[in-house]
Amino acid sequence: MISAAFQKQLTFKNLSAASMDTLRVTTMIMWITIGAKIFVSIFTGTGGADSLLQFIQDLEMNRWLVLLSMMLVLVFLGLFLDEIGIILLCVPVFLPIINAFQFDPVWFGVLFLITAQMGYITPPFGYTLFYIKGVLPPDIGMGTVYRAIVPFLVLQLIALILFMLFPEIVTWLPEQLSQTVRS
Repeated sequence: MISAAFQKQLTFKNLSAASMDTLRVTTMIMWITIGAKIFVSIFTGTGGADSLLQFIQDLEMNRWLVLLSMMLVLVFLGLFLDEIGIILLCVPVFLPIINAFQFDPVWFGVLFLITAQMGYITPPFGYTLFYIKGVLPPDIGMGTVYRAIVPFLVLQLIALILFMLFPEIVTWLPEQLSQTVRS
C-alpha cells in the first residue's frame, strides 16, 4: 500500500482488485489445505502410511534410492501444488520412512524444503513462475521467465547435492545449539 501510495496508484479500485485477488488465492490455498488434511487423516487412519513403509522396506532398496525417489515425488508435486499442500501431504507419509532408514530428521527437513521449492519454480507449471510473470511488463513472455529461472534451479540443485553429500553442513549448527542448551 505504501508503494502504491508513492506511485499515486492507491485507489479504491486498485485496493478492491488486490483484495479480491488475495481472497481468491487464499481461498484456493485453504481448499488445498483442507483437502490435504482430509487425505492425510484418511490415509494414516486406514493404515496407509504403515503399509507404504512396510512396502518400501520389503523392496530392500538402498536407502539413498528411497531418499532420491522421495525428492523426485516432491519436485513432481511442486508442479501442481503449493508448498503448504506438499508439506501437509508428504510429511506424515515421508517422516516414518526417514526414521526407519535412520536419516536425520532435521537434515531431511532441509532437503525436503529445498526440493519442494525447486518444484515450485520448475517449468511448466511452477506457481512462482506465474507470480513473476504477473508483475512483469506485458512484452516479456513466459519463455523469458522459464529461461531466467534456470540459474536458480541449478543453484538449488547444487545446494541439494552438497547437503546430501555433506549432511554436516546442515546439522552442525543445530547440534551446536542443542549442546549449548544442554549445558
